[in-house]
Amino acid sequence: DKMPGTGRAKQWYQRRVRGVIIYLSDFDFIELLKRFKKSLKKDGYIVVKDNITNKGCEMDEDDSSVTRSDYQLKQIFKRAGLELVVDTVQRHFPRELYKVKYYALR
Repeated sequence: DKMPGTGRAKQWYQRRVRGVIIYLSDFDFIELLKRFKKSLKKDGYIVVKDNITNKGCEMDEDDSSVTRSDYQLKQIFKRAGLELVVDTVQRHFPRELYKVKYYALR
């Protein structure tokens, strides 16, 4: 994550995470968040958008993905040393599907 020709690390105002964390173990997800945290500018954010379960986690045998609960995601954010700034639910989403939440972290 170095800027070409400078040897300095790139810095970002925002890092978005969507569609990949369902394939990461908790450990790998935490490590990814820690790397993102290091790459943020002082006033930057990490934005996570993900489906959530009501309780526990659910494994999908077909594609090996995992859907975590709101509580589990918040514990992962905490273990990554991140502060939860915004926590909101996507509105007007079909009830028969998983609830979708957005989290802004720094």
